[in-house]
Amino acid sequence: MVVTAPYTVTPEEGLNNALDSVGSLAEVTYNDASDIEAAAALAARSDVAIVMVGDISREGVDRSDLALPHTDGVDQDALVSAVAAANANTVVVLKNGGPVLLPWLDEVPAVLEAWYPAQEDGNIVGNLLVGLENPSGKLPITFPTQEREGATATVEQWPGIDPDGSGPLPLTATYSEGLEMGYRWYDANDVAPTFAFGYGLSYTSFALSNVTVTPGSNDGTAPVEVSFSVKNTGEVRGAEVGQVYLGLPDEANQPPKRLVGFDKVTLNPGESKRVSVTIDPAASNHPLSVWDEDADGWKIVEGEYSVLIGNASNNITLEDSFTISGPPFDIATEASTRTLAGKAYVTATVINNGEIPLDVVLSTPYGDKKFTAVQPGKKASVSINSTSASIPSGTVTATVSGTVDGELVTYTSTADYAAAG
Repeated sequence: MVVTAPYTVTPEEGLNNALDSVGSLAEVTYNDASDIEAAAALAARSDVAIVMVGDISREGVDRSDLALPHTDGVDQDALVSAVAAANANTVVVLKNGGPVLLPWLDEVPAVLEAWYPAQEDGNIVGNLLVGLENPSGKLPITFPTQEREGATATVEQWPGIDPDGSGPLPLTATYSEGLEMGYRWYDANDVAPTFAFGYGLSYTSFALSNVTVTPGSNDGTAPVEVSFSVKNTGEVRGAEVGQVYLGLPDEANQPPKRLVGFDKVTLNPGESKRVSVTIDPAASNHPLSVWDEDADGWKIVEGEYSVLIGNASNNITLEDSFTISGPPFDIATEASTRTLAGKAYVTATVINNGEIPLDVVLSTPYGDKKFTAVQPGKKASVSINSTSASIPSGTVTATVSGTVDGELVTYTSTADYAAAG
């Protein structure tokens, strides 16, 4: 085994520790790669070659390109190609702070993305290479196929141009990609990246199946629950990250899809678990909303929303949908306050003005009350003691559910009340 690299933390100890843990007698031989020919010669005499390459990112300095830098006079891309040509069993370990171009990718059977592992670098990488730990990370960025893609596709985007010709600096960068950032640009322009956002393999395999989306329709105020099964179909214990994306209605004028949630589950071989991801319209990432410049606020577009599930942004294996429309029920929600015998009360009421029975949950800051099958023309009302002589102003929430065209539909309505006492 040979380890060749420009490196920041000596890897021999970590590799030897991992090999000792599995009872291996393999010998680790190190080469600093200052002489590429010598490194390739050592690789040719070895059973396995491990090449560690990367960069050092630092604050205040932009990278001039996406290639692996020449480090200590060593062309790292040439190093990888030379070692891979000498030994077919070459593993590349990347230690980098952002995406890099991989011109030698087709020449090697395996690449491990380690980022910057810090003090435990040797042990972390050693354990992963030997198999004491199963890789389960997913890429938080996209690895492009060429230098100019996405937000750097043109010089005007990066590094920018001199708009008035007065001199080389300062340059003006124009973010013409708009909403098409990251994986959204690849989706919108039908470009296949080298490695997509959310991508990541392990020493086992997984299958996603049996998606359900509830409710199938609402007015955009109720959370949507997306559930699906994840099964370990391989022979090693491992973890998979199920990723939930949304495709908004065409009227929203958005990129093809957006990530709205994910969940990581660890499974034994053959084991299956049910995973649930909640899409909450009130969440800080506004999963169902678009920005309305005229109104200077977020708005929800009515229409059909596609639910897309996979283990990478370009590997969608499950699809479903739900619909957002106006209020599905004819109801009136009311709230009021009063004081009686030294105590303050909040009264919440829903009047069913529609034509079907409704289940109602009335929620106040001081308690909830559930009503079943409130008939057309009837009302559900509750008065809840705040346990004090006065209360501040606030809001009651009515969550109303009913069956419309054979499907359960949920609607949330609110009403404000004044202070009392």
